[in-house]
Formats: sequence, C-alpha cells, structure tokens
Amino acid sequence: MHNFLSSLVKYIVALLELLLGIRLVLKFLGASERAMIVDWLYKISDVIVSPFDFIFSNIYTRQGMIDIVAISAIVGYFILTLIILKLLDVLFNKKLTPET
Repeated sequence: MHNFLSSLVKYIVALLELLLGIRLVLKFLGASERAMIVDWLYKISDVIVSPFDFIFSNIYTRQGMIDIVAISAIVGYFILTLIILKLLDVLFNKKLTPET
C-alpha cells in the first residue's frame, strides 16, 4: 500500500509540474489565449497556481512574461510532495514495526 500511495503522489505531482512547465513556456513566449488549447491549459493551471497568487509578482520583459507565480507553485508543490512522502514513510514504517 505504501508503494502504491507513494507512486500515486509522485505521478499526480509530475502531471501538475508538467502542466506548470508548459504554462511557463507559453507565458514566456506570449502564446495567445484565443487558441483553444492555450486557453484550456491556462484555465487548468490557474486553479493549480491559485494558492500561490500574490506571493510574488510576475516579471515582464520585452521578450515575454516570466511567470514567477508558476515557478513558486512548482517549488511549493515539490516541497509539499516531499512532506507527504515523508509522512507516508513515517505512517507505514510505524505500522510495520512490531510492538514490544
């Protein structure tokens, strides 16, 4: 069960991180929200980054926007994943150790 839950957490976070990485590239390149796939990706990723809104401001350059909110979300979800995996280790190792 421990391996299944750990793998599930890793796969879910990998998917989130992939979506956020694509968002970073699209925002930097100035992809048009009129394109259906870009609009859909922004709507999905807006939900994912919403807990990290207003922590830092995005950076605007002549070439495009550096989505600092998405970068902070990537880091935040990575840290949260490490915490969850450690908690799973503690919970399952505690149950597996024989009581004396």
